[in-house]
Amino acid sequence: MKQVTILFIAIFFGGLNMLNAQSNAFGAKVTPMLSWAKLKPNDAYTYESAGKKPSIGFGPSYKKYFGENFNIDLSLLFTWQHSEFTAESLNLGSQSDKYLVSPFLRYVQLPVNFEAGFSITQNLKGLIDFGFAPAVELESVATLTHTDASGTIHDPIDFNYKGSAFNLYLSAGAGVMYHVTDELGISGVVLYNNGVIDTWFDDTDSEYLPELELYNHYISLNVGLYIKF
Repeated sequence: MKQVTILFIAIFFGGLNMLNAQSNAFGAKVTPMLSWAKLKPNDAYTYESAGKKPSIGFGPSYKKYFGENFNIDLSLLFTWQHSEFTAESLNLGSQSDKYLVSPFLRYVQLPVNFEAGFSITQNLKGLIDFGFAPAVELESVATLTHTDASGTIHDPIDFNYKGSAFNLYLSAGAGVMYHVTDELGISGVVLYNNGVIDTWFDDTDSEYLPELELYNHYISLNVGLYIKF
């Protein structure tokens, strides 16, 4: 996956060189997240999300301004996303096996957000964002705890699962930008990010959960520090 990371970095900085150098800002983002899994039931299992789990991302960011109230925000983020869900086998009815599954997904993402602004005060501006984020998986691992039909809880098992090599998130949200000076700004934007590609391949020969379809979603607080140049 090192080649993938290098490719994303090349695309990111190559894009910077192609853009006009006027009314630009460069900075960095940190993105605390709450992630959760949405799953499709099948003939073998029913699934239920175990709620939202804390996750994190960070990386450089670049804004290209087209006037005072519109810009494109291009970022390169490394993210660690955690979710948790339960799976219950349908094979034995009420005495079925149950699993608690905690996946961890590590991505390199290239979010592209279109951002519109409006003045609130002299130094404070409201923001409305929407966009998309291609993501390449660097790692997909999970912890699985099995409770068998007799009620016995087995020791947790860590394993690599068949994660999708590529994902795509659709994003929308709002926030604010505070201008400390004419050149220095701090932004905070809350985004809902909806994964549209199955992040865990169907696998009929899987040792644990065959034919699983898991879609990853998260809410992120994108905190950025930008310097105009």
